Amino acid sequence: ETLYLASSQYDGTVTGYDPASGKETWRSRLGKGYRQPRPIAVDENQVYVIAEILEDDGSSTTNVIAALDSTTGRITWKEQRDVGTMQDGIHAAVRGRHLVYTDGKKNLTVRDTATGRQVWTHKTTKTNYGFFAVHQDLVIVPQGQRLQAFALADGTEKWSVEAEQFTTFSEPAVLDGVLYIADSG
Repeated sequence: ETLYLASSQYDGTVTGYDPASGKETWRSRLGKGYRQPRPIAVDENQVYVIAEILEDDGSSTTNVIAALDSTTGRITWKEQRDVGTMQDGIHAAVRGRHLVYTDGKKNLTVRDTATGRQVWTHKTTKTNYGFFAVHQDLVIVPQGQRLQAFALADGTEKWSVEAEQFTTFSEPAVLDGVLYIADSG
């Protein structure tokens, strides 16, 4: 029942609004050391955001992922992401205690929603602009001619499917326990 938006100011603020009235209901601040926080996912308890970490000269080469309590706006946890990640091109989903996300640098990462600890990460070989599906205990990721399913808990590959030559998979979706995916053929 809340619409979360990043502030237009470079102060690390995320604001919640009532979608029916447009009135502000919630506000959280990561702090002045962060800019352009982007809400990427929500669950029953938390809002997950990614923001750039500001250097002394105003530039940014690293970013942070944080969980904000959706009732109070307090920071639950905050973790600096690995070097080589980026805050753009993020696609995310929450499944139980797992926050799953991709970024524009072909990273597929799973974090514990309670602690922020990185559970596992994989470099994907190809990306479909980061789209993936989460079903039960699997993360299903199209990677060009290959569709792979990884265990949500530890990142082990559970299965893969190859498309025909010169054919690539598009975005997957799961509905009522059925995986739907198209390919370029």
